[in-house]
Amino acid sequence: PGEDFGRGWYAVFAPVIVLALPLYDLIVVSIIRISRGRSPFVGDTNHFSHRLVARGMSRRTAVLCLYLVTAATSVAAIILPHVRSTFAAMLIFAQTILVLGLVALLEQHPLPPSRSR
Repeated sequence: PGEDFGRGWYAVFAPVIVLALPLYDLIVVSIIRISRGRSPFVGDTNHFSHRLVARGMSRRTAVLCLYLVTAATSVAAIILPHVRSTFAAMLIFAQTILVLGLVALLEQHPLPPSRSR
């Protein structure tokens, strides 16, 4: 049997993977605020959920999108401490980066018009 690669330093990354979306949001919101000459510590409506609603999503759909992204990264984080190979751990990290990349793409491309509101 191989070494359990999910223990040790890999396990440290599990919380980071669970918090991938909130960390992404924190970084993006801070960049937006600083680029506008505002304090990153003063609240506003630049968070991911607000940006999705501003782009045309309903509040419910925006929240469901957040749940889906968080679920995708959370499942990866739950699996991470149990992997037994570096390759499997790398796949988990790649999946997390891919999910965040899809989030970034969602923010960049226009949403299709809603059929019903």
